[in-house]
Amino acid sequence: MTMHDEENCHHLTQLPPKPRVEDLDALRKGLRKRKPPTLELEHGEHKRLGKFRIMRTEGEILIEWSIDRASRCVSLKDLNLKPEHEPDRLEIGWLIANMYKLDCIHNCDGIADLREIMKMTQWYGRHEDAYRHWALVPAGHMILDQ
Repeated sequence: MTMHDEENCHHLTQLPPKPRVEDLDALRKGLRKRKPPTLELEHGEHKRLGKFRIMRTEGEILIEWSIDRASRCVSLKDLNLKPEHEPDRLEIGWLIANMYKLDCIHNCDGIADLREIMKMTQWYGRHEDAYRHWALVPAGHMILDQ
């Protein structure tokens, strides 16, 4: 998608709004423990949503993102385990989930084969769901590999 198309993208209205931090307790009821998302995307950018980049160093994974302000960078470990980074995880998780949803909408737009659309929708939906779940759960509520 070109930058011009991103500015005029009418699909943004189909994205679920990011919950407020104050609403997290109510939204968390019944969420089960899962592994965190697999971080398959290394980077993403949308002119109106924001951008992110995943950097892998020798012993650490860092996530850098920007949404209408200066860049922020936090380690994946801190995002998963420290309660003070729950608002950050909500922000970055929701951003990436929204990017998956938009990609799904845009990639399915020109496809006529219903089976192909269903396959794409399932693939994108699985990733979107993983990031939304990760964005909502409390710190330490993920099943982490040791």
